[in-house]
Amino acid sequence: IGTVPMFRHPVRVGTHKLKFEKAGYLSAERDYKVVISEDTEEAVPISMTVFREYYVSSEPAGSEILVDEKREGFTPATVYLNEGEHVLIIRRAGYLDERRDIKIMAKGDNSPDTIRVKMQVNHPISIKSEEEDLNIVVKRGKQILSTGTTTPAEIQLPFGEYKLELYEGKSKRFSGNFNHDGTRNVNAPCYSAGTFTFLVGDYINTWVDDEVVEGEEVRQSYKLLANAQLGRFNIFPGFSTSLLRASVFELNKKYKKQEIYIPESEGGNVINQDEATYEQYMFAGSCLFLNGEFRMGGSIHKNLDICALGTYIYYPDLTNFIPFNQVNGQEMFFGVELSSRISYLNVNFKFGKEIYKGNYNFLVNEKEEVIPTEINGKEVDFENKFFSQPFKLDGMVFTIGVTLGRTVSKSNNMLRLWNKPFVANY
Repeated sequence: IGTVPMFRHPVRVGTHKLKFEKAGYLSAERDYKVVISEDTEEAVPISMTVFREYYVSSEPAGSEILVDEKREGFTPATVYLNEGEHVLIIRRAGYLDERRDIKIMAKGDNSPDTIRVKMQVNHPISIKSEEEDLNIVVKRGKQILSTGTTTPAEIQLPFGEYKLELYEGKSKRFSGNFNHDGTRNVNAPCYSAGTFTFLVGDYINTWVDDEVVEGEEVRQSYKLLANAQLGRFNIFPGFSTSLLRASVFELNKKYKKQEIYIPESEGGNVINQDEATYEQYMFAGSCLFLNGEFRMGGSIHKNLDICALGTYIYYPDLTNFIPFNQVNGQEMFFGVELSSRISYLNVNFKFGKEIYKGNYNFLVNEKEEVIPTEINGKEVDFENKFFSQPFKLDGMVFTIGVTLGRTVSKSNNMLRLWNKPFVANY
């Protein structure tokens, strides 16, 4: 009957329906109902928004069409989407939902379009994890296909490859891929997140060069033999600290074979002294937040992790509290760690650079009849009964260790950059 704006258009008394159309636009209501009485005027305000027309079809036909969670009909059908963001879902019982995220823009290409989909038949798959009640998220590409369920659960998915993520709250406990072929179910491991390790022990083999002391007669070296951790806490992904940490160092002295000449006034004899080795062991202790470890890596097998490891430990001076040989200072390690992922007891191997710089404090024996006033040219402090000298270690180390943990969260705490390409299936 014309175009807007339109004023005082004559119509008969009664009820009428008005429809407004403009290419590329959609009125707020499909039909406007107007009731006209004798000798009256009615105003009809309208609003129109940008829209786009979509023809939606599916194989098989008769699938439900949902737009922003509202049913718009069944395929095949035409739907109209106005300006803004929309979620279009094609749903059929026994099939995977097909989802399309659509954005309609006022200045975009809003010409009619077609959406054709071939529905994929769902098949059941069971998802379990070492720790139960973890939230399940299944993705294919950037599309989230399943969420809102917790382990253990049976979900419906078409055959194919998917990414599985398991969460405890906002903390990701697992991320990996799996292949759904109808013959196997998923049994996903759980990676450590905010867990506690009871005990850690390491045996260490250190390669260092001997240094020459006291002229050419004595060669000595310091080595790190072992360390232990009691109560290791994971602070955040990758970083851990121990409640108590202790290390054992070794001072190894080798005396060169030599002949000792006795003056004639004392008998004029010659004594042959064979090559001798002297070993002394020293203790070092640290506590919570004075030591820390940072791991960064991933899994190469369902029961095997590899990571880059950095360690820093500060050992305070304990000579006023502990009456035996000890060291104080700073220890650092940089290297690679290979560790297992099994229940309770795990094995790890480390290889890398060990650096230690501090002081060696050894206890002076008061019971000796003759007590030297100097050792290596330095005066002995008899007030605290300890003699201190600089101590430095710089060499490569290889470590074999064990970790006593829990049934679940078996792995070391690390910042995970990757995981095993496919998770365990059974």
